[in-house]
Amino acid sequence: MTSSAAPRRIGRPPAFQADDAVTVALGIGIADFSMTRVARSLGVTAPALYRLFPDREALHRACLDEIRRRTPPVRDADTSRDLLDHFAAAVWEMLIRFPGLPAVEPGIAGDLRIADNADHADNADQADNAPATVTSRLRDLGFSPDQASFAVQYIADLAVGTAAHLQNLLPQFPVDPTDPDAPTLHDEHGHRITGADELTASFRRQFISYTEFFLDHLDRVAPDWPGVR
Repeated sequence: MTSSAAPRRIGRPPAFQADDAVTVALGIGIADFSMTRVARSLGVTAPALYRLFPDREALHRACLDEIRRRTPPVRDADTSRDLLDHFAAAVWEMLIRFPGLPAVEPGIAGDLRIADNADHADNADQADNAPATVTSRLRDLGFSPDQASFAVQYIADLAVGTAAHLQNLLPQFPVDPTDPDAPTLHDEHGHRITGADELTASFRRQFISYTEFFLDHLDRVAPDWPGVR
C-alpha cells in the first residue's frame, strides 16, 4: 500500500524573515557584515541564513535594494543650481545614514531619482512612467550629457571624500576636553568640537560650502564651460 503523506521536509524552517537579515546587515554596516555575524546577531545558525540567501552577494544585493528604498528621491527644481543643491543634500544624508556604502557601491549616487512632479511629465525619461534621474533632469534644464554627468559625479565625489574623512574621525568622539591627548578640532567659528553630533554637523557644513563653491564657478562659466555640444 502506498502512503499519501506529504514528503517530509529536511531541516527546520528559519524563524526569521529576509527583511530581518537585511536590517541586521545594515546595522552592522554594508561594508562590514559577514554571513556568520548576521546569523549570530539573529540568534540563528549560518545554514538557516543560507536558506534565505545562498551567499553574501545575495544579501548584499538585498541590502542595496533596501538602501535605495529607504533613500528619499531628490526634490525637483526649476533651475540646475537648485536641483544640484537638493542632490548634494540627498547624497550626504544617504552616506551618513549608511556608512561604508561608497566602498561597496561607488556609483549608487547616480541611481538617485527625482521626486515625481507632474509639471515635468513631458520628460523623455518619464514617457514610460519611469522616474527621472538627476542627470536626465539636468539635461532638461540645458546641460549637455557630459556636463550633467560631470556635475553629478563631482558632487558625489565631494560627498564621498568628506564623509569618508568624517567616518575616520568619528570613533575618536566624544572626547574629554580636559584630556591632553584628545583630538583637537574646531568648527568654522573656532569652537572646539567635542561630540560626534557636532563633528557630523561641522563636516556637513564643510561639504555644503565645497558644493556651493563648485556651483558658484559653474554659474560664472555657464553656458560656456567644457562639454557643451
